[in-house]
Amino acid sequence: MRRLLLPLVFLILLPGCGDGAEGKQDIDYFDVKWEKLPDGSVFARGPVLDSGARGAARCWEEGEGYDCVYLAENSTGVSNFSVSFEFSEDLPSVILPLAVDDGYSCYDMVLGDIEKISRRGSILTSNNVRESGAWDEGFIHRFMSENGVEGRSNFNCLGVLEIVSRGSLDTLGTSAIDKRAIY
Repeated sequence: MRRLLLPLVFLILLPGCGDGAEGKQDIDYFDVKWEKLPDGSVFARGPVLDSGARGAARCWEEGEGYDCVYLAENSTGVSNFSVSFEFSEDLPSVILPLAVDDGYSCYDMVLGDIEKISRRGSILTSNNVRESGAWDEGFIHRFMSENGVEGRSNFNCLGVLEIVSRGSLDTLGTSAIDKRAIY
């Protein structure tokens, strides 16, 4: 993801280069403004990109950092939402409509919900839930362990996906999603 993120950010910001006045406005466009929610978590939306894609994150303080659920929304018609989860020492400073590329995540498609396990941006295995049923947590954990995949395996990705699919990106920042929905 890190190899993809830097060029992507560069390409997004490149059109804003110039005399500095409009460049500053473009950079401010990516500033993350965190909202404190009643349950103690924080929620933020990323900018809407030219493609119509946008992202959001909801984070809970956990130990020495944050457990964060990321939601990406696309307007392509093929996939609406993707959900991923990551532990981070700091709150994200940029939110883009991209799934975390290490670990277990899921997304919806016209043909059904898809689960996937990725490592360094490459999908190692995936599953169409409509055709094969959902993976059990034991399989996810074992596959990730056996294949050296870092990232989270113990969250209710499909449950979060179902909740936000009935609403919108902003549903991630409501009481419909809480720690019980994640774990």
